[in-house]
Amino acid sequence: MKGPGFIALHELFDRVHGDVVGYVNLFGERVVQLGGYADGGIRTASKRSSLPEFPRVTSVRDNVDELSTTLAAFGKSVRSAIDAAEEAHDRVTADTLTEVARGVGKWLGGVEGHLYDDSSRR
Repeated sequence: MKGPGFIALHELFDRVHGDVVGYVNLFGERVVQLGGYADGGIRTASKRSSLPEFPRVTSVRDNVDELSTTLAAFGKSVRSAIDAAEEAHDRVTADTLTEVARGVGKWLGGVEGHLYDDSSRR
């Protein structure tokens, strides 16, 4: 990634990554608690993901645009999963997903803040 804001975005992306790792662990633990098998392999995750593949982009702006789109799609998916958990009367899963939804909202706000262009305010 190259361009203005690189350091700030790099640090933000690192925080997002750290949170994602924590959420993956939460999901895996919940799957096992429900009697399932948590296959955390990268190939399985990639094959089963409903998110679009992240393109190879190098500019800061393109990375921010792509990550913003991906986070919004992920947030929508998590909110749908919350609804499904609530319909199944599984409050623990719904609470876990709600925690993730809050995190995604926080990340999305931080990422979208980098899309702001104050040149139009002149």
